[in-house]
Amino acid sequence: MKLKVYTHSDVARLISHRPLETKVGEALTLLPQGEDLSDRLAKAKSLGARFALLGVPEDLGPRANLGKGGAELGWPAFLQRFLNLQSQPGFPTQSLLLLGELELNDLMAQGQELSAQRPEQLAKLRELVGEVDKRLAPVIKAIAKAGLIPIVIGGGHNNAFPIIQGMHQALGDPMAVLNIDPHADFRPMEGRHSGNGFRYAHEGGHLAQYQVLAMHSWKNSAASQQALKDAGFGFVSYQDLKVSRSTSLEQALEQLSRKLLGHPTGLELDMDVINLMPASAYTNASLPLADVEYLIHRAATLLRPRYLHLCEAAPARHPAGEAFGISDCGQGLAAMVVAFVEAMVP
Repeated sequence: MKLKVYTHSDVARLISHRPLETKVGEALTLLPQGEDLSDRLAKAKSLGARFALLGVPEDLGPRANLGKGGAELGWPAFLQRFLNLQSQPGFPTQSLLLLGELELNDLMAQGQELSAQRPEQLAKLRELVGEVDKRLAPVIKAIAKAGLIPIVIGGGHNNAFPIIQGMHQALGDPMAVLNIDPHADFRPMEGRHSGNGFRYAHEGGHLAQYQVLAMHSWKNSAASQQALKDAGFGFVSYQDLKVSRSTSLEQALEQLSRKLLGHPTGLELDMDVINLMPASAYTNASLPLADVEYLIHRAATLLRPRYLHLCEAAPARHPAGEAFGISDCGQGLAAMVVAFVEAMVP
């Protein structure tokens, strides 16, 4: 498998050490030594790990969707902030296995100079996204087979497809997914990109039920919305939540959660659902960070998801520059993981 497993020296370089303080990065779990990934994951599970943190540093998916790059920096932004949080006595830090990151440098190098504005190069970008699929799905399958909950961070929303596929292969049951996102990502199957991961998962038989929370009606084509309806899937819109205010966050979440019963569930969050968060589709017409933290915590409580996927953070999209974006994205991603784990391990 194309996987860079993190070592103590990898982590130590990212931590700002201070006397009489214990940072999260000093207290979490790393993968035990060994040759076979499945055996090592099983051993980590036996030692108390419950969650596996995995980075996917790529921006091929958003670019193949005619969008902007930069999502490859979401994972390092998360690490910079999360590993330096103060470890808290009530927080189960040791249940977090910091697995590492998918090795994608070769694919990123091949895609670096490709332009989505040229049809033959766009086709190549979409082929590269397909290669990311092939690398990610087996890693997800191995994590889930070991009884761990994948927390996948970074890259585009294209990675929902191989995550759902890998989970289905591991669990033997297609997934039901809640996606907190302005976009349903149910575009046509025109080649792999960040706008059609759930469509591919559904057509492949991996996605049994799918609901979108905070979908922006004006940012999804009529064809995509019709395809969503034809598949028996649904949504509560941003307009319902914040414009007409015909439903509350709590009511919407409970309504959609009921539709996901009967299958193992997954929880997806596109970071562009957060107002002014540097993301592949930067917006100021969505939800505040505190509301999204609540939604993650409450959804984890209601659904007990088998995975969490946080995607599309793109630090370079910050209006003030990449350094500010690294800080904002890192804080946002770290907040989501803390909210999820606190709900899952009360």
